Amino acid sequence: MSHALASTSSAIFVLNVVLLSGVGFVLLASGSVWIGIASLAVASGINVFAWSRVELRPIDSASVKSARRVGILVVLIAVVSKLFMQ
Repeated sequence: MSHALASTSSAIFVLNVVLLSGVGFVLLASGSVWIGIASLAVASGINVFAWSRVELRPIDSASVKSARRVGILVVLIAVVSKLFMQ
């Protein structure tokens, strides 16, 4: 298994938010669905290119199991807190 650095994945996430905001602006400004679809295709291509350029670092299987458990715990805490916060 391997992972990407958190700063790299955060930067790609921000890039995606900016690109999708640009797609929305282009769609609203042009009024053409086809231009919006083309912009979305370009944004998707940039996303795939960015993830293909990421340097992955190897991690051991114990870290993978630990990360999986922590992820499940975080999701369960979020679900339980959402149930009681209504």
